[in-house]
Amino acid sequence: MQFRVNTRELTIMKSLTLEGETLGEKRRHFNKLVADAVASKRYELTPIDYTDCDIDNLLKIEIACKTRNVDYVIEVMKSKDMLYASTAIKKSTWLITDPQYANIINPEYLHTQLKPYMTTKAFNKLMLHIRLNLKDESRVEAFYEHLKSTRKSEKWLQNCSIPFIENAITFSVPTWSCLYNVNKSWRKYMFEDSLSLSLSEETCLNALKHKPQLLTRHDKQIHTLRTNDAVSLRRVLAKLRVYWPDTLAQHWTEAYMQHLNDPTGHKAIIKGLFMLLSQDQAIELAKRYVPKNFKINWWLTDHTEINIQTNVAKHLHLARPLVPLETVLWYAKGDYVQYAMKSHIAIWSALGEIDSRENLSKLYDAPISLLKFVLDQAFFKLPTSEVIDLYWKIWKSTKNSTIQAIIFDHTAYEMQKYYENETIQNDLWKLLNMFIDDLNSKGEATDIHKQLTNFDVILYEKRLEYYMKISRYLVSLPDSEKYLNDLLFFGFRRMASLDEDFILNVLLSPVEIRFFSPSTWIVDCFANFLLYSKSEENQLERFKIMGPVLYKAFQNWHIKKPYRENFETFLDTVTRTLATDYGKTIPIPAKLFAEIQSKMENGLSVSGTYELLTSWKLITAYVKILKLNEQCPERENEGHYNDWDLSLSFGPIILQYLKEDVGEYGPIIHDMFATALDKMFQMFFIRDNIRTMTLRQVLNDDDFVPAYLVVSKIMPKHPDDETKCARSEILQKLKSNASMSVQLKIIHRVGRHKVIKWDNILNRFNSTSASAKILQECVSSSTDHAGSRCTNLPSSAPKVAFGLKSSPFLAMRTVRQLSEDEKHRFPRASIVASQELYMDDLANSTPTNSYWNTVLSQSYSFFLSNPTTIPQRVLDRSANEKRFRRSDTPRRQRSP
Repeated sequence: MQFRVNTRELTIMKSLTLEGETLGEKRRHFNKLVADAVASKRYELTPIDYTDCDIDNLLKIEIACKTRNVDYVIEVMKSKDMLYASTAIKKSTWLITDPQYANIINPEYLHTQLKPYMTTKAFNKLMLHIRLNLKDESRVEAFYEHLKSTRKSEKWLQNCSIPFIENAITFSVPTWSCLYNVNKSWRKYMFEDSLSLSLSEETCLNALKHKPQLLTRHDKQIHTLRTNDAVSLRRVLAKLRVYWPDTLAQHWTEAYMQHLNDPTGHKAIIKGLFMLLSQDQAIELAKRYVPKNFKINWWLTDHTEINIQTNVAKHLHLARPLVPLETVLWYAKGDYVQYAMKSHIAIWSALGEIDSRENLSKLYDAPISLLKFVLDQAFFKLPTSEVIDLYWKIWKSTKNSTIQAIIFDHTAYEMQKYYENETIQNDLWKLLNMFIDDLNSKGEATDIHKQLTNFDVILYEKRLEYYMKISRYLVSLPDSEKYLNDLLFFGFRRMASLDEDFILNVLLSPVEIRFFSPSTWIVDCFANFLLYSKSEENQLERFKIMGPVLYKAFQNWHIKKPYRENFETFLDTVTRTLATDYGKTIPIPAKLFAEIQSKMENGLSVSGTYELLTSWKLITAYVKILKLNEQCPERENEGHYNDWDLSLSFGPIILQYLKEDVGEYGPIIHDMFATALDKMFQMFFIRDNIRTMTLRQVLNDDDFVPAYLVVSKIMPKHPDDETKCARSEILQKLKSNASMSVQLKIIHRVGRHKVIKWDNILNRFNSTSASAKILQECVSSSTDHAGSRCTNLPSSAPKVAFGLKSSPFLAMRTVRQLSEDEKHRFPRASIVASQELYMDDLANSTPTNSYWNTVLSQSYSFFLSNPTTIPQRVLDRSANEKRFRRSDTPRRQRSP
């Protein structure tokens, strides 16, 4: 189906495509097609076909609307497609406004001829379009009459005639209310009804504009509004006082006073009186109800007087002109202060500079809440010089520390505010110092003390000077400990900038007591005080104050836990602080660390402190290497100290220290040495790549087994790309070592990964021995996938859900089987191995030195597979060595 507008120039087909790319361009082309069709008067409108494209159908609809084809438009309104129906309605306003179509646009026709055939949505849209555009009063009234039984009828009244409206609202209060608020121009016709039907401030104002006597005529209804606490009549009362002072205003005032003692409505009545009364009358009213007792007794049955008094206090600021400030102060006492606060703020805020100055003296003894607001506003109302005088006078006159704290805070804040005005800054700084000096002279604890430690509010340029002055004052107080943490927290970060005498005599004194105090930041202060010196010599000089501390700590090391903990924290802190000195402002403390090492070695026994002593010994060595490398040009671009690769220098030193300790304490010391070395790496935040390269240097002696055991214990478990190569090299070197202990250590370290050549271990045992068989079975199982279950373990080997209990079981099961296999050769060592050994830790005691020598000799041969003789130097030293035995008393007698 198609239709032609102009057979020669324009043919509209189903496949019509609009020209243009944008929506606007397409719409303009569409409008041009409509205009051309209407202008040419050559078109053929065919019925809407839902199979045609929308553009075809919309083009026909708009042409029909433009040419006022009523029949076509009516038919489209019946369409089930809302796009088409709504377009026909929207584009046919002429059908509604033109009287010639009144035979169609009327309630009867619409509801009988159109509504049955239109969708509900389309019909409602048509009715709305009619109501908004139909202005013919008689036609609109016909719609109202037709719809008056429904709730929709009131909306049609706005376009009806005035007589019709007045007649309609006579019988319908809801209708009137709706109309009254729809169109303001109608309100003048509804005076009489408005006061009874829509009682509000708006209706009163409307009555004042057009018929004021209505307020008197309906005084009973007005009184209900007048005494309603929830209603504001501010605008009405203001107009009454100005334009009807002798009539309506006087009448309302008398009505308010007559009902002042009623049980309710006090808020509305008091507000109304203060807005109508003169200033003198308002003051007289306020004076009449000043409380005699400022403690409110809410237990009274009758609250009338209390309600009057609290509302007077709340609303004094409504009087015009403002009542004097002392009128508010009559009520600003006791429980009534909270109610007078609003009036006080309003009146004080409205005062000018002169009035403010005149009223200041009245507030020196005012309640805190009132005075606080005055102090807040002082800098806004008065010159700075006058505020300084005011603050000082109030400071000296008040005994309330809260007021002093407020004054102190405002002064400090204003210093920052006037950072560009040096004169005002200096004046305010002088005032702050006067406050502090006055506190010193009083020598008593006040609530302001905690406020004094808010150092961040002080101007940055004055902050250190202020800090030192406040610190001297606070530490002199009897309860100074409660402020110590705040002082130390601010101070430890600024040790390099503080005066040395101040640090020694104020923050850290007395040293032997302060160092062991529970304060969170005390150790940081000591550490930073030592490190942030001008030179190494200055560091050593400052360290002399630590003499009493070290003596006390070492004497009570095993007696009082806090002494030991604080000293260990101190060591950790100085190391961490140096390691994180990213700006390299600390002189590298090689001499200081060496002196600490010396003091520790002389004051502490190796027994129980070996790991601590060794870790600090290693740290000291590392710091010495740092010092030697400090001036090297290639170190300038290597970043932080813990990023420096010092492995070539540090690795051999570690090996040397280990050899010395093994020579002095025996090979079993390797485990504690490894722990100490690991602690050193952690304390200095040594990264895994540096740690790995350092450990690689420790393995330079192939025959020194303890070094291999140390490396296997503390080698990083989870290598990154940077350390994989070095770690693989270390593992290969560990695997090549024939020591049974090393191989078992690797099992413990790397778990079930297939990294060990087990033949190197199995060759150490007789292939027919039970221990070899057990180990052979364990090895075959441990090489399975990590998630597989071990199936060929002997019954004595425990099984778990995900394979073998790897390192502890392998190590202990093998050693115990060896003790059984070799019992005939080493009977006493067999007892030690089976009962007193766990992994690589051996704990044993003997009744005599000779018995000990026998056990030691057999154990040495048993564990090292060297059945010859134990070195004489070990025997000689072991006879006298007491430090590594827990007790000289045997735990139980053992049979040889």
